[in-house]
Amino acid sequence: MNAMKFFIYLLIFFLFVSCTMSLYAETHQIIQKSISIDWSMRKKLIREYKDLHYGNKVSLEKGFLMNPTVIVVHATATKTMQGAYNIFNRTTLRGRPDIQMGGRMNVSVPYLVDRDGTIYQLHDDRIMGRQCIGLNYCSIGIENVGGIPQAPVTKEQVAANVWLIAHLKKKYPQITYMIAHSEYRRCEKLPIFIEKMSSYRTKKVDPGDWFMIALRARLKKKKLDFLSCN
Repeated sequence: MNAMKFFIYLLIFFLFVSCTMSLYAETHQIIQKSISIDWSMRKKLIREYKDLHYGNKVSLEKGFLMNPTVIVVHATATKTMQGAYNIFNRTTLRGRPDIQMGGRMNVSVPYLVDRDGTIYQLHDDRIMGRQCIGLNYCSIGIENVGGIPQAPVTKEQVAANVWLIAHLKKKYPQITYMIAHSEYRRCEKLPIFIEKMSSYRTKKVDPGDWFMIALRARLKKKKLDFLSCN
């Protein structure tokens, strides 16, 4: 092998190593995109929701702040980030006959991940949201834009979720569970699941099996193992 060929092979090798390292060193940032709602009213609705669904079994700090131990991963079933944001950017619930019996508080999550992997934060992640029956009092919800044929969830969102979940685990070491929204009913026999209304249940399929398989595989590679509700 002459010197020129050796140099070319060496250059290809270093480019391959560089690309591989950059793949595993993915970094993201959280963009603040706060919902503009009536927060004084929202806090009252959080307390109202707590009383209706948890009663004295749950105590929230200052009436609305939680101690997160669960991460719930969702898909929005909307085509665009703005469409999803508009749904969350309301103080009270609109439409949604499937959950109207559960109270006036609007659906909400602290994190919304666009299909290109951009992460938006809609509100403080310790403020109790409305995103998972039985677990709202202790869970942080991550919504992924899409999850429908016209806008399927993406590998970029998987990567963003891995980064965000690692970030949340570092921020809140007490987090021990990570589930898909579609898996929440598996938690019913566990102490973490609290719901006074026995008839208040929904059937969910988000964010999809392949998404959770890919997400869990990548988290495992990062030595981030979470309990599920199996």
